Amino acid sequence: MYSEKFKFEKSFLQTKELTDTCEKISSLCNDFDGLNTPFFIDAEYDNSSKLPYLYYCVFESQIVGFLSVYPIDTHNAEICGFVLPEYRRKKIASHLFAMMVCDFSDVSFQLSLPPENDFGKCFANKMGFQYCATECSMTIKKEQFASTQNSLSLVSEKSEDGLSPDGSLIIHGISDGTEIGSCLISDFDRIVCIHDVEIYEKYRGKGYGYQLICALLHHVFPKYDSAILHVTKENEPAYRLYKKVGFEVVEELEYYEV
Repeated sequence: MYSEKFKFEKSFLQTKELTDTCEKISSLCNDFDGLNTPFFIDAEYDNSSKLPYLYYCVFESQIVGFLSVYPIDTHNAEICGFVLPEYRRKKIASHLFAMMVCDFSDVSFQLSLPPENDFGKCFANKMGFQYCATECSMTIKKEQFASTQNSLSLVSEKSEDGLSPDGSLIIHGISDGTEIGSCLISDFDRIVCIHDVEIYEKYRGKGYGYQLICALLHHVFPKYDSAILHVTKENEPAYRLYKKVGFEVVEELEYYEV
């Protein structure tokens, strides 16, 4: 039984005050734990929604923990949550999640955690979450790249699929007049982000992935200082490829689902 001093609330109306409070709690928790656990509040939340966007616990007029929810679609939602260190192990997060499950029926929940977040993993385990994959953020700086010439040529065109970030370019890899694969790039100031790398099936296993990435970096590094990309650790061929090129892991997030 919870003390009457613990109040469990949910909010249908997104306010700056609640957002700022939750951000402060997440910052305090991350500082205490020495982690960088993701925090988010749905920036495009519709205040007329019939479902809450935030569940939180109040103790003596102070919010001490919360869970926020971001609906990806009608069947999937991502959550994040934090409980102040001095109020942990009081089943606050478990109670908030039970409230959320009652409201979001027929929804699969996703949760992302740094591998070192033991408190978050304990919560995920108790709530029945299953490990799915580890996503790695990888980067390479211009001075770390050993430029190599290869026979692959590149052709670029502006992406107009409506799904990619504004200003994205599709890069086509051409070998002996035949397109063997492609990727997408977008820029953030002096950083280029590489997405959706694909070598077409009939050309796989021939070293074209390495050639495509090397040719791309050789092409972009006169303009950019570094390159970043994301890959799941379970995608071993791609992960090994990026390590071979010289990319280094700068952050890992483990994804869980229930």
